[in-house]
Amino acid sequence: MTVIEKIREPIVSLPRFPTIGRYHIPFPARQYSRDESGKRVTLEKYLEHYYENGNYNYEYNNGILEAKPMAKYVDVKTYNWFTDTLKQYLLVNPIAKFTTLEIGFKFRLQGKIQVRKPDLGIVLNSNPVSLHDEDRSYKGVYDMCIEFVSDSTRAAIERDTKIKFREFEHVQIDELFLLSDDENILKFYGLNKYGNYDEIKPDKNGVIHSKVLPGFRFRVSDIFDRPSLIDMANDPVYQGFVLLEYQAERQRAEAERQRAEAARQRAEAARQRAEAARRRAKAERQRAEQEQLAKEKAYAKLRELGIDPETL
Repeated sequence: MTVIEKIREPIVSLPRFPTIGRYHIPFPARQYSRDESGKRVTLEKYLEHYYENGNYNYEYNNGILEAKPMAKYVDVKTYNWFTDTLKQYLLVNPIAKFTTLEIGFKFRLQGKIQVRKPDLGIVLNSNPVSLHDEDRSYKGVYDMCIEFVSDSTRAAIERDTKIKFREFEHVQIDELFLLSDDENILKFYGLNKYGNYDEIKPDKNGVIHSKVLPGFRFRVSDIFDRPSLIDMANDPVYQGFVLLEYQAERQRAEAERQRAEAARQRAEAARQRAEAARRRAKAERQRAEQEQLAKEKAYAKLRELGIDPETL
């Protein structure tokens, strides 16, 4: 074989492409290149073609498609911080599960059917409708919803602050948190005994306390500051559920440091006692030497006077 033939010879033998039938996807996802918000469709068509749409995250408002508005980067950062905080709480208090952006729930409202996809949805373990691992939608009513309000348009703001507010109040979602980097939009609500939303106010330290998730709390200013988990673990507001293993290890290290410091202080005290004893012994020796010197001087003086000290 010539050099040219060796160069032309393929290094490996590539298999033929498989037939499309062998790799056919049983339920192809329908993709759209443009936003179809405002389009009227049946619930069946929405669930079949739009609920899991790859380009737009659609909700269903009485037969009308509504794409969830795009988030700002600051919303993403706030979402990640709040979700991490919630995960820490549920790790210590496994009393609920939560869903994220893509999982919706269906409910009837004054003769119409709605499908909403809360940014975060909380389902308590005590909820009569459980959330299962294989669920692509939640079959019951959430116990708590958190929406990160988009301020891209006035309509986007009002969708969360007015329309969904009324809807979630109607279906009796116990708590609704509306998060935003705008302090005028940022609100927290809980159902009162009459089934209406009352605003949840922060306590005197600026902390919001959830009743749905007992012990879950956060400082309102931290929604804007987004402290790290390490910083939160050192903050009394979050020490009940954030990085407990880190806190325990830090406490063990601090206890060990205190033990070492106590041992050092004991050793130092012993050294000081020994030094004091050495100084007392030296002083006693010096006094004895001085007394002996004075005695010898007195004896010498007596001898000069012709007196034998031994006869005294």
